[in-house]
Parts: sequence; C-alpha cells; structure tokens
Amino acid sequence: MSEIREFIANEPLFNTHDHQAGYNQEWDKKRFDDFLGYATADLNTAGILLDGKSKKGIFDVWPFARTTGYGQAVELAVKTLFDMDFSASQADAITESMQALIRDRSPEAVYEDLYGRVNVQWTVNDGGGDNITPLDYFSGDNLPASFKCALRCGRAQVLTAARESRIQELEK
Repeated sequence: MSEIREFIANEPLFNTHDHQAGYNQEWDKKRFDDFLGYATADLNTAGILLDGKSKKGIFDVWPFARTTGYGQAVELAVKTLFDMDFSASQADAITESMQALIRDRSPEAVYEDLYGRVNVQWTVNDGGGDNITPLDYFSGDNLPASFKCALRCGRAQVLTAARESRIQELEK
C-alpha cells in the first residue's frame, strides 16, 4: 500500500448520511441484493424495477449500472468483504458469505465489525424512510453509540400536514 493510500485508509470517517434500521432488522434474511442501496435507482434507470425476489433482472442490466458511483460502491463492498465479484454466478455465494458474516453474532458485533473495517467513527442516521422517524431511534438503544439520528418527517406526512393547514386556513 502506498504511503498516501495508507494515510487515507487510516483517517477516521464521518458518515454524514445513512439509513440503518438498527439492531431490530431481520438479519437472517439478508441477501446479496442488500448491498444495492441507492444502486437500485441506477438499475431502475437501466430498465428494471426490482421485485425483491428475483436476481435475474439485476444482472441483466448490471453492466449498465456497475459503472455508476453507487454501482462501484456495491462492487467495492462485495470485493472487500468477500473477495468476490458482484455477478449472477456469485449471487448465491455472496448471500452465503453475508449470512456467515452475521451468523452467531449479535447485531452490535456486526455493526462494530463492518463500520470498524472502514474506520467510520461517526454516523448521522436518517431513519424512518417515508415515515416520521420513530422516537425510539433517539434513545440510543437500537444503534451503535457512534450514531446520531436525524429527525425525518416523510413526504406523505409533510404533504398531508401542508394540505390540512391550508384547508384549516381556508376554513377560517
């Protein structure tokens, strides 16, 4: 490893945007496609809508999505963790390796391992998806201590609130 590469690899990282579900997620159901994250948008642009069941569609268009930033992140993660290519022929092996990584380990240990490998010291977690962030996210019990959660009010709630306040204003 070059001196500059080693210096960069040893710098602590601040993950400014994450969407972790916390310790309560269904770890035993993790699959190869859980690596995709935002790369799903690139796959959609390339021509498929993911149904969550089939691996066929992903790899039919992967050559078009793999060169994007998100696609490269997927390939780098799979190569770094499991020394495999993200490909149809490796999909089952990636799932098996992912399951082996988390098997017989607490969610806390999995987080500590994965975030430790890349030296992430702090994370802002934007939980809740399209919903209002659950209050238990702020208790600190469901995520590592290095995580701080951002309050999110989902689009549907904002639009509903906007409409309701507009209606109330018009009713006056």
